[in-house]
Amino acid sequence: MTRFPYLFVFLTVLFLYPSCKPTETLNPCQHNFDLGSTYIHLADNLIIPSYNNLNNEVIELETKINSFLSDLSVQKLEEVQDQWLIAARQSQYAAIYEFGPAEEVFLRSSLHNFPVNTGEVNVNIQTNSYDFDLPDAYDKGFPAIEYLIFGLAENNVDRLAFFTTDPLAENYKTYLVALVQDIKQRSTYTLNGWNNGYRDQFINNLGTADDNTLSLLVNNFNEYFEWVKRDKLGVPSGILSGINLAFPQAVEAFYSKQSNTLLLASIDACKKFYQGFGVNGNNGLGFDDFLVELNTQKEDQALSTLINTQFSSIEQAINAFTVPLSEGVNTETALVQTAYVETSNQVVYIKTDMPSVFCIAITYVDNPSDSD
Repeated sequence: MTRFPYLFVFLTVLFLYPSCKPTETLNPCQHNFDLGSTYIHLADNLIIPSYNNLNNEVIELETKINSFLSDLSVQKLEEVQDQWLIAARQSQYAAIYEFGPAEEVFLRSSLHNFPVNTGEVNVNIQTNSYDFDLPDAYDKGFPAIEYLIFGLAENNVDRLAFFTTDPLAENYKTYLVALVQDIKQRSTYTLNGWNNGYRDQFINNLGTADDNTLSLLVNNFNEYFEWVKRDKLGVPSGILSGINLAFPQAVEAFYSKQSNTLLLASIDACKKFYQGFGVNGNNGLGFDDFLVELNTQKEDQALSTLINTQFSSIEQAINAFTVPLSEGVNTETALVQTAYVETSNQVVYIKTDMPSVFCIAITYVDNPSDSD
């Protein structure tokens, strides 16, 4: 009978002190990865160059628009259309980093709110009155410019008439200039902010608070990726509707039929950021290297490799589209659904597995469909 009290004490001690390892070895947040050098590389080789390229392409777009308005011809309109695609594609690489100066001017939502609200745009043109400072408005940015240069008619001869013989031709011209100037002001402000102080704040923010640089990067990377999954694939495909009813006009770049190009660019932007692949082509420190340093495994494979492989699967799925996404949501539904599933699979890796080993909490507010 006397043995049981001793046994009880022994088991209690064993339960309370399951290991004799030093306390510091139990801290999963300790690592030797050089975050400081990583931040310098990301700032100098990815983020600032992406903003610089965006600003240059937007300035060129403004130049093309001004040239078009001084020589209203189909050729000049085509030059605007070509430059619009170049600038819109480049903007995908800058849209990930919606913090710091970009957050102050609502850069992503001001440049990428799609689908454009054509009714609101038409009212703005008719009244010659508008306010681009409303962050949730859908009457500005690249989608609104796209509508004016691609969406007013079926061909460029008829589109040109809106800027030449239409009774509101002067208003159309004024609105087109105002749109590109708004984009330029926001992109210039963001670039100047990084070059004039924010870069140093970014690379020196090594703390553990929710707004430290690692948290900003992890959260913005995930938020952007989920926005791509939801708005570029989930909504137009009808997967998120609950009744599988496609919404072709909800795709990005509906009027130019360049939705596939911009979708691939946004996935490529995410992949290059994850890999630390600089704009100039150099492959520096990125999240993949951090995962390797932490020796993170899942399903008997390196998590860093799983994420890279999944990016390839997503790109392969999108490249399988044979028509613009606005058509594919009705004619290639299986292919579109596969692309959506592949992007959803990546969310598990980058939003659940990766932040947990980085000891970073996801702090942005989820859209109910984001994890679908």
